[in-house]
Amino acid sequence: MSENLRIETDNGIAIVRLCRSDKFNALSNALRDEIETAFHNLAADNTIVAAVLTHDGPHFSVGYDLEEVMATELASFNHRPVEYHAAVYCFPKPLIGAYSGFVLAGGFDLALAADYIIAGERSVFGHPELKFGAPPLVTTLARKIGPARALELIWKGDNLPAKKALAAGFVNEIQTEVELLPRAKKIAAKMGSHDAQSLKLTKRFANQLFTGDVRENLAREFKAFAEETDAPALLGRIRNYYDSLRLKQGPQ
Repeated sequence: MSENLRIETDNGIAIVRLCRSDKFNALSNALRDEIETAFHNLAADNTIVAAVLTHDGPHFSVGYDLEEVMATELASFNHRPVEYHAAVYCFPKPLIGAYSGFVLAGGFDLALAADYIIAGERSVFGHPELKFGAPPLVTTLARKIGPARALELIWKGDNLPAKKALAAGFVNEIQTEVELLPRAKKIAAKMGSHDAQSLKLTKRFANQLFTGDVRENLAREFKAFAEETDAPALLGRIRNYYDSLRLKQGPQ
């Protein structure tokens, strides 16, 4: 079993859990690679009819692993970003998200890949990237609530607790922490009971027709980020931002 990711199956439903709870499930290169591989494998497994994306620990994910980003001088940001996101967003079967705690930055982008999102009562969603001068992905949120509304939320930079996320339209329902996973499995079983080919075609059309092709849009965003970002300046801002987070948390 991986230290980063755990996969369980229950009557044709795959439960995919992020397992770096000691790091707030920060998305390291290794974890992102495992997520990419897992969703490709689950897509090819005919015994799996649907999947639930969830987590160990109190938080789904605080985003990319900033310690790794700094150690690699931003190279971690550009590690297979299109392939990793596309593996989850283009998963051809129903994907249900069951999230609690922090769902931030790259963790928010990953969470938005789910076709149906169930938020825990204490979940908090947000894009803090603008605070350190990096452009958040627009494609991921725009697919859920439209470009104008997505841009409004991104530019405001406010964290959205579960009830506000539900009102914004990208969360489908709210459950207690105890009911979060059982409810997700129930929804997954219902959605996965439909004809597999019909589900596959429906998801493909949704990914190609709603605000453009998702893979192409992601590729454009990551290409522009890599080509147009002042890397040394961004690295400095990330270090300052990371240091400020550590000061807020106090001594460990």
